[in-house]
Amino acid sequence: QMQMIINTPTGMMPRRDENLMRTEAVLRQVCMISTITGAQAALGGIKALRNRPLTVTSLQEYATRLKPDRAQTLPQAASSCGAGALI
Repeated sequence: QMQMIINTPTGMMPRRDENLMRTEAVLRQVCMISTITGAQAALGGIKALRNRPLTVTSLQEYATRLKPDRAQTLPQAASSCGAGALI
């Protein structure tokens, strides 16, 4: 059974094949990766999950784990608008 597709096309001719593969991947609910960097990242994630289970931690939990002196030195969130921007 196919669980993942790794396809790194080059040029315009393989584009048709890629579109067909992507369509099949979506229909069969199979992950499709189209870059070597993406494939390496997926491999790293798979290896990590085999070594330890997936856990979820909220941002608030991470913030409480920070040392008090470190938390005080973190920069404040900046506005996405510039100082002279009108809203």
